[in-house]
Amino acid sequence: MLNDLTDPEIESEREAGIKKYFPVPHITPSKIEHAVQYLKACLSIYYSKHQKKDNFDGRMRNAMVFLAEADRQDNNAISLSLCCTAMEAMLLRKGEPVVDKLSARTAALLEPDKRNRSDAIRFVSKRYDARSRVLHGSTYSQSSDEKLNARMLAAGIFKAILERNAAIRKHGGEPNPTEFFAELDDARENAGVILGPEESPVTSFWRT
Repeated sequence: MLNDLTDPEIESEREAGIKKYFPVPHITPSKIEHAVQYLKACLSIYYSKHQKKDNFDGRMRNAMVFLAEADRQDNNAISLSLCCTAMEAMLLRKGEPVVDKLSARTAALLEPDKRNRSDAIRFVSKRYDARSRVLHGSTYSQSSDEKLNARMLAAGIFKAILERNAAIRKHGGEPNPTEFFAELDDARENAGVILGPEESPVTSFWRT
């Protein structure tokens, strides 16, 4: 019996079973360092100086506040709405058509393959349709799933913007929202790719 505990075949089966039901990512020193840098960037943004003019730090700080409140909510409808509001804070200017612009810019930012961008746009649009239904009293059985999808999508947008802005600074530039939105709109219209962001896991939402 004791020998069975060290049998390679049994150990392999055991590991496969654990990974199937408890999929834990493989943690490496480089991933830990990446997480630390990400946390530093978030803290730097959150405690940055408030400005009156439109700026990335203000937009990203607002998004963090909305997402933190979303995570605190027991009500799925309110949480879903806050996640969508966080996405608007990051990707929209005042007065722009919400669903059309947000869907298109999200697709341009997160989906590098132009063949999948129409699917990405539809996915984002459906999140807003779900938000509208649950906020107006519809008993939507999948509201918990919709909340999780919207939360992960917002996190993907947040991370992609941080990575894009880091790439801009690396090349001596200073990110600003006006240039960012123009870059996203151009990428959407001309099937371009935004430089900087790593490919996000949320692309699996619309690629399957």
